[in-house]
Amino acid sequence: MLVQPLLIGPLVGATTSHSFRIWARVGPSAAALGVRIKRVGSDHWTKADWAPSLPQYDYTAVLQFSNLRPGTRYLYQAVAFSVVPFSERSLLENGWPDAQFAVSTFPLDTMPVSFLMGSCRHHGCTRVGTVDPVQPQGHASDTAFGSIEANLRSREHAPQFLLLMGNQVYADMPFFVSPQLTPVRADQFARHYHNSFAQPHFQTVTSQLPTFMMFGNHELTSGWGGHRYPVKLPQANLEMGLRFFEAYQTNHSPRVEHVARLTEITNPPHDPPYDYQFSCGPCDVFVMDVRTERKYKSDKHPDFRNMMISPQQLRRLEQWLNTGGPVKCVVSPVPMWPDHRKGSWPPSYTANDLWTQCPGQRAMLLKRFVRAQRDHGKKIVILSGAVHCSFLARLDGRFEGEPFSIDNFVTSAFNWPFFGLTHGSFMWEDGLSLATEDAVGFDRLSVTCVTDTVVTKNSYGQVHIERDGDEIHFQIYNAKGAMVKSWPPVI
Repeated sequence: MLVQPLLIGPLVGATTSHSFRIWARVGPSAAALGVRIKRVGSDHWTKADWAPSLPQYDYTAVLQFSNLRPGTRYLYQAVAFSVVPFSERSLLENGWPDAQFAVSTFPLDTMPVSFLMGSCRHHGCTRVGTVDPVQPQGHASDTAFGSIEANLRSREHAPQFLLLMGNQVYADMPFFVSPQLTPVRADQFARHYHNSFAQPHFQTVTSQLPTFMMFGNHELTSGWGGHRYPVKLPQANLEMGLRFFEAYQTNHSPRVEHVARLTEITNPPHDPPYDYQFSCGPCDVFVMDVRTERKYKSDKHPDFRNMMISPQQLRRLEQWLNTGGPVKCVVSPVPMWPDHRKGSWPPSYTANDLWTQCPGQRAMLLKRFVRAQRDHGKKIVILSGAVHCSFLARLDGRFEGEPFSIDNFVTSAFNWPFFGLTHGSFMWEDGLSLATEDAVGFDRLSVTCVTDTVVTKNSYGQVHIERDGDEIHFQIYNAKGAMVKSWPPVI
């Protein structure tokens, strides 16, 4: 048979006002991903286009469609082709499946934008070292996506895209066997990714909502970061973990400029950087990599200043801040504030993973945020996950004598089956830890929980931005789709 069903997908990746990408896992028995599209209302499909299966990336494939109309809804069909090239006659003889998917290109920058955000989709404990069958429909990890699917087009503001800000897989599971399980083999990572990406509601949502991803602190092992290799963690964990991260999370992202060149990468992972940018309406988004570039001081380097991101990424972020649209959404998968309260649970791990460990670099970033707002008229919003609770944390203060305010929207977790952080786990109204030499110009810093308390149940968020950026709305939904917090409050 020329036409075969996909094993996982399709998933809509990087999207602009004139293009979108389709990703899928076609499997080892297929040669390529095949897709055809048409505008909603049109009777004519395009000729089938295809992208080769990439064995080095777990038999996944990515295909881009360009020169499209902005703010336009398209239908598409996606299959696996057993052989390529092929004749149109043979394709007609085999036929396309009945399933059709719909996706919209992004609107022009004069239109409002709305998007969903979340992180941390725990999938339970499966056997070590085996590729388990996909967990059945109804698994708790897919509950939130079931509510997203049910309400996708009925919300007051239909979302244009989805931000997944880390821990799409928990590679260090099963937790009760070893909290620090460190996989190094392809089959170990494949087990987690196959279970995660093949969940039915997740597939339905991501087949129609452009999805942008970044890794969290569990994609490779618990609390991983560039500072832990190769002394504390095996290099094989880093290399194999990043290979699967690229295959499933970043090859369809804006990080890859030309998806056709993925065939040239014969021995992934590909070289960093992993940070990337995209825009939708009045909103520009910078997705930070806060893991691979980490460097912490050690016994060998006692004078080294802790860094969450490299100087090169910092320069890219600064250049991006001062150009483009009126609203700048900075995705930091771990919250930039509030700080973790000493003595609260979990005691040291959470504090070690957050920006608390990099007060100097956080002060440098904060200066750039404030100046972008003051000198360039930008509205800065931080988007985060990771901490297994959801809230709006507002940083108020003065810089060089002038008041400023910046919000950090935090949503986590889609599914976390254990107890976790609470309102008392964070430092509120207690200022912010900034390195003395970099804090010059700041005073009266205070962090407020604008949502009054943190949501500790499974949840995700929605952000709506008006065309001029003057109005930004943030809502938190529980896993069943009920709104539990809103800012500004819903009266």
